[in-house]
Amino acid sequence: MSMVSALYLLVGRFGNATLLDFDQACEALALTKSWGYKLSSAGTFPVPLRKVGNKMYADIRDVASHLDTERDKAEAEFRRSRPSH
Repeated sequence: MSMVSALYLLVGRFGNATLLDFDQACEALALTKSWGYKLSSAGTFPVPLRKVGNKMYADIRDVASHLDTERDKAEAEFRRSRPSH
């Protein structure tokens, strides 16, 4: 489990918004906008997107949860790959 939830970091970066616009979601997920659009079109964007009018948004909690999960997976992989002493 991560020591600091990504939610706190995202709130620090994007303020108290509950929804991130598509550009912000891509930034938070370290995706270029063009790659984000490709993932969205393929239905494989890492978090659920909702369309409001002609814009897409992601819930900041979904983005944070995804980042926390990815960090936990990376940490577990790192621990497995280290030789035990």
